[in-house]
Amino acid sequence: MLRLINLFLIYFVSLASISQAQDSLAAMGELEKKARASVPITTLSEINAALRPHDIIYMPEGEGPFPAVLFFHGCSGRTLAHEQDWAKRYNSEGVAVITVDSYSGRDIRWEEACNMEKMLPW
Repeated sequence: MLRLINLFLIYFVSLASISQAQDSLAAMGELEKKARASVPITTLSEINAALRPHDIIYMPEGEGPFPAVLFFHGCSGRTLAHEQDWAKRYNSEGVAVITVDSYSGRDIRWEEACNMEKMLPW
């Protein structure tokens, strides 16, 4: 009898877990729909036109080709002194550095970038 009760409990917990997972998936689907509706479709060319002018490329001395590192800022945005320091270190080892500023081309201030309500339009 105890075994039958254990099997019933396992079955009941499994059903509850499946139901919760289905509810979570449905909620995620609704969020995705809202996100797609609120964000205009942007082509890769449009993204490149907006963001690439704000990149800085630091090249080591000598003839290439050189391996390269992509350097991304954190939530607080670009810090040129920090980027230049790392670029100097990598360049001294013969490695090019491309620093990517993903805020300037989108007119985002770092104070806004750390505010999830501001960054998620939905």
